[in-house]
Amino acid sequence: MTAREGIPAENLKIWRQVAAENRELRLLQIEQMAKTLGDTLQQGEEFSTDTLSIFATGTDGFSLAMAVDEQLAFCRALLSKRPDIAKSGEITYPAAPAAPRMARLKGSIFSAAFNRFSPLLSGARPLYVSSLSDLLEATASGDADFAILPIEDSKGGRFLHFYEELDRLDLHMTHTCDVPSEESGRTVRFALISKLYQPTGFLPCHPFFDCRLYVDAPKNLTAFLAAAEGADATLYRLDSLPAPDAEGSFTYYPIFSAADGGILLEAYINIFMPRAAVVERYLHLKGENI
Repeated sequence: MTAREGIPAENLKIWRQVAAENRELRLLQIEQMAKTLGDTLQQGEEFSTDTLSIFATGTDGFSLAMAVDEQLAFCRALLSKRPDIAKSGEITYPAAPAAPRMARLKGSIFSAAFNRFSPLLSGARPLYVSSLSDLLEATASGDADFAILPIEDSKGGRFLHFYEELDRLDLHMTHTCDVPSEESGRTVRFALISKLYQPTGFLPCHPFFDCRLYVDAPKNLTAFLAAAEGADATLYRLDSLPAPDAEGSFTYYPIFSAADGGILLEAYINIFMPRAAVVERYLHLKGENI
């Protein structure tokens, strides 16, 4: 390579270094602002959305990525002062009772799921019901302490309507597991749900959380997924349904795995994405040893 041919590479190296230095300065300024805001919030002042007007905006890929980068830096610094900006709706549930009743349907795949979840619940007893609707109603009414609910079928389809039912009946997911299906050779994902309790047993798990995101412009989904990547949340799957109230709009249902349970991403959602929410947070059992 001649000296002249090497000029573009040298120029790019210099400009990238300048860009990195520029980013460092921008993020330092934002972090300082966030910590100052955190101090004022600790003194009882309310959070003002006027603060958010300083962040970069735009529709092109570069400006969108820059905006998300700055917003995550803001959330990360604010969390150090005010950890309550994430998990704002988290509820602590009491431990499961002795020999809890676990609602389930009959069949070998439900038996396999029951065996997978049983170590979490000492002395768990099966309570047989005739339909998935009965299973949900029994758990909501208190006739069952827990229930085993299929949330993905053996073809990979996700039962999104169950999320509405869990919300309507005030039920929550505590754990999920994958059970091999003899018919398809694939796995079915089951959820352990309850209204009042949390299991006390332990099995090796990965923390997962499910979100709901209403999108009326493609850039909002792009920003959300970029924020998830920046928050070290690994996307497991993404489903969507057309929004009933606006043509061209969709409601997305992403599932993530994150070592911290998605705290940083939830802080980003609470501050910058009011049309998104974390709807379930639970543990997924490792492996398929039944």
